[in-house]
Amino acid sequence: MRSSAASAYLKPALRRGNLTVWTGIHSTRILIENGRAAGVEYLQNGTLHQARAVREVILSAGTVGSPHLLLLSGIGPLYPLESLGIAVECDLPGVGENLQDHLSVVVPYACTQPVSLAAAQTLPNLLRYLIAKRGPLTSNVAEAGAFVKSSPELADTDLQFHFGPVYYIEHGSLRPAAPVPINLVRVSLV
Repeated sequence: MRSSAASAYLKPALRRGNLTVWTGIHSTRILIENGRAAGVEYLQNGTLHQARAVREVILSAGTVGSPHLLLLSGIGPLYPLESLGIAVECDLPGVGENLQDHLSVVVPYACTQPVSLAAAQTLPNLLRYLIAKRGPLTSNVAEAGAFVKSSPELADTDLQFHFGPVYYIEHGSLRPAAPVPINLVRVSLV
């Protein structure tokens, strides 16, 4: 069964006395005092606030959010920060660099057998899943995958294949009106 970080880790921890969860908060910077993270500055309902840490600050804002918050806090390469008027707390080259998106190309392939997930969302399939944990709703959608080199001279792989028996139209949110080929292969640059 698929799970999110919130349902797997955060929700069970809500019973703990040392955890408070606030929503609707936008972190604006890490508060640095004497070279240490001392808390966080955040925006709530248009008002700037500060939360101070007793022991430690854990930064967990995702692939883009974490380096963004570090840079806003003055932790990163000296030149760009100074040129943007951000006081440098720690000259740390590399922060915020080499972030890459995964470009992808969908290669459609027509199914000749009824093996797609196009009709998976039915009441009988839902009941089958809830009662026996079987059927098409147990799929993780990416039925197979591969990491490959586009050239044997490369040291590392640079292509990733996802094989999924689903429509990849508008990221899977649009179902075509007429029967069309099921997109089985999605190729991403690694």
